Amino acid sequence: MPKFLFNILALISLVVNVFFVADFSYASEPAQKIVRIGYAIPVNYKGNPDTIHKSGYTYEYLLMIASFNNWRYVYVYRPWSDLLEDLAVGRIDILDNVSYTPERAKQFDFSFMPIRSEVYYLFVPEGQKDKYQNKEDFFGKRIGVGRDTTVSIQLRQWNKDNGLNLQIIEYPDYESRVLALRQRKVDAIADFTARMDTTKGYMVPVLRFGEDNSYIAVSRRRPDLLKQTNRALSMISTYIPDYKANLKEKYILKNSQSLILSSEERAWFKQHGTIRIGFMDKMVPFISTGPDGQARGMFKDLINYGFKKFNLNVPVTYVPYQDMQQLIKDLQEHKIDAAIPIYDTPWEAENKHILLTPNVVRMKMYVLSRNGEPLNQDTLFAVVKSLPPQERYIRQFFPGHKIKYFESPEALIEAVKSGDAGAAVVDPYFISLYIQNSDLQVTSLEDSEDLTIAVNPDNHPLFLTMSRMGELWGDSNIADSLLKHTDEAFTPGFAYYVQHNYGKVIVIAIIGTGVLTALVGAIIFRNRQKEAAERMASIDFLTGLPNRRAYEEKLLEEEHVHSEQFAVAVFDINGLKKANDTLGHAAGDELIKTMAKFLMNLKDESKEKLPFFQGYRVGGDEFVALMQVDDRQRLLLHQSLLDQMNNWKGALNPRISVSVGVSSRSEFPNSSVNELVRIADNRMYQDKLNYYRSAKMKNNYAGAKAGM
Repeated sequence: MPKFLFNILALISLVVNVFFVADFSYASEPAQKIVRIGYAIPVNYKGNPDTIHKSGYTYEYLLMIASFNNWRYVYVYRPWSDLLEDLAVGRIDILDNVSYTPERAKQFDFSFMPIRSEVYYLFVPEGQKDKYQNKEDFFGKRIGVGRDTTVSIQLRQWNKDNGLNLQIIEYPDYESRVLALRQRKVDAIADFTARMDTTKGYMVPVLRFGEDNSYIAVSRRRPDLLKQTNRALSMISTYIPDYKANLKEKYILKNSQSLILSSEERAWFKQHGTIRIGFMDKMVPFISTGPDGQARGMFKDLINYGFKKFNLNVPVTYVPYQDMQQLIKDLQEHKIDAAIPIYDTPWEAENKHILLTPNVVRMKMYVLSRNGEPLNQDTLFAVVKSLPPQERYIRQFFPGHKIKYFESPEALIEAVKSGDAGAAVVDPYFISLYIQNSDLQVTSLEDSEDLTIAVNPDNHPLFLTMSRMGELWGDSNIADSLLKHTDEAFTPGFAYYVQHNYGKVIVIAIIGTGVLTALVGAIIFRNRQKEAAERMASIDFLTGLPNRRAYEEKLLEEEHVHSEQFAVAVFDINGLKKANDTLGHAAGDELIKTMAKFLMNLKDESKEKLPFFQGYRVGGDEFVALMQVDDRQRLLLHQSLLDQMNNWKGALNPRISVSVGVSSRSEFPNSSVNELVRIADNRMYQDKLNYYRSAKMKNNYAGAKAGM
C-alpha cells in the first residue's frame, strides 16, 4: 500500500475525542499493555498493600506516562532494596525515583530525562533543631540512612570530605529509621525533603548535604518499555510544557525544602544585623505608612511571614519613600538592603545592577478617564512623578500622547476628575482606593504588571531568602492580605464622608438627623467598598472570570451541599505556548480572553435554564466550569461551545482549540468533589493527547502528499 494512502486511511480511522465527551476510549487503539511496576513498602508491612492510598508528584507523573502509552500498571509491593534486585533480574518492568550510578547502569536502563530532582537533608527531632545550626554540630553523631540508596552513598562521601566522624547506620526502610530516631537510637536521619509530609510536627530538616536527580529505571529485558517511556516523557514535555511545574507547585514547593537556609545564608543574617527595607509610600494595599507611623501592607505581611518560617529573628526597619527613582538609587548605594514594591522590569534591573525576586503579585492595568469622553490623539495623560512605570505604559500603549506630571495619586485622580488631564494609567487597587466618583470610567489594557522585591547584589543571601517567600506564602494568603489592607484604607471617618458626599450630608443635616445618618451612611459606604475589594480578590484581572480562590471556595461549598447533578469540566488551551513564542504574548492573551468569553457566553445562555453554571480561570491557560446539569443540558452546552469556537477568528490567531475533560455525579455518584476534579483533569489530558495525535497524523499526511 502506498504510504500516502496508508496515512489517509489512518487519519480517517482515528477517532478524536473532543469537548464534553466522558468516554475517551476508541476502537482503533490496541489493548492496554500490562506493566509491572515496583512499589516500596516497609519490611514488616502486615496489611493488604492493594488498599494503600497512592498520591504524590511521582505517582501522578507515572499515571500520565501510562496514559500516553496506553499502559495499565500492576503493582509489585516489596521493600526498596528488594525492588532494585527485582528490576535487575526482570521480576518487575519499571521502578520510579531511582538515582543514577554507574553500578546501577550495568543492571538496568534509565529514562533519558529525570522526573524530578532530589535534595538530601539531615533531619532531627523538632525540639532539637536549635542544636544543629551547622555541619560541625553533627560531629560524631549517629545518622540513620536507607540501605542501598544514593542518599547513603552521598552521606558517606560528605562525611569523608568534612571529617565529621559520623556513625552511619543503615536501615531497610524509611519507617524503621524514623522509629530509630524516635527511640533515640540515632541522633538524625538522612533523607530527601519529600519525606517531611509524613512526619510533620515531629522531625524537621536542618542541614543540606547532597542532591541528585531521580529517573525511571527500566528492566534490560524490556527495551520496548524504555522506548515508550522516553517517548511519553518527550511528548508530555512538548504537549504539556507546564505539567511538571504544576505538579511541583501541587506537591513540592511548600515542603520543607523551601524552608532550609544554608549555613552561609544563616551566617550572613547573623553578621548583617538589621535589615533595612525601603518602600514606596501610599501604595495601598501593597505597602504604606499607617496612622501609627509604621509600615503596613501586603509586602510587609509577606516578609514577616517569610522571616518567621525561616526562623530568622532579625530586626527589620522600614524606610518610606515618595520617589521610586530615589528608592532605587539608595538601594544601589547600600543605604537600604531591599526595596518594595518594584515593578518587574528585568532589562532595567540588569542595567541598574539590582536583583529582582520572582514576581509576588500580578495586577491588571487600566486607563482612567471621564465618562463619555473618548480618547484621541489630543488626550493629555496624567502621571505621578514618582511612579515611572505609569509613563512607560503610556509610551507603550499611547505613543505620541502628551504627558503631565503630578505629585501624588490623589492629585492625579483630581486632575482627571476636573479635566486638567484627560486620562491616566492606573492599577485596580489605585482605582479602588481613590475613585469615589461615578463620572469616571476605567478601560482594561492588554497587559498586566508584576510587582516584586529588589535586592542589592551584594546582599545575595537576602535575595535567595526573599525569592522563596511568595511561593511559601501562596496566592490565597496574598489575596487575604490585600483584602485586609484594602479594607483598612476604606474605613472612612465623618470628615471623609462629608468631603465625598457633601450634598447628601447637607440634606440630612437640614432634617435634623445629620450626624447619626452620616455615620450610618459611612458604615454602608465602607461595607460596599469592602464587598468590592472581596470581589476583586476573587477575580482574575486578565479575563474578568472568578479566579482560583473563588473556584476553591465553590468546591468546598459543593462538598457540603452534594448536588446530584453536579458536574466539572476542565479546559486547557491547545498551542498557547506556540502562540506566545511565534506570535507574541498578545496573541496568547487573545486566546485566554477568548476562552473566558466563551464561558461567560455559556453562563448567559444557561442562566434561565440551569440552577448553576460558572466558569473560572484557575491557571495560565487552564479553565474550569462548575455546573448543575443533566445529560441533555450538557450536550446543549457542548454544542454551543463548538459553535462559538468554529465561528471565531481572532485578530492575531486564526482559530482556537481547547482540550476538555468532564466528570459528573451522574456518572460517578459516590465520588467526592476532589475525585470528580481529578477524573475531569485526567480526561482533559487524554483529550489533549488525542488532539496532538490527530495533529501529528495530519502533518504526516501533508508530508506524504507533498512528496507525491
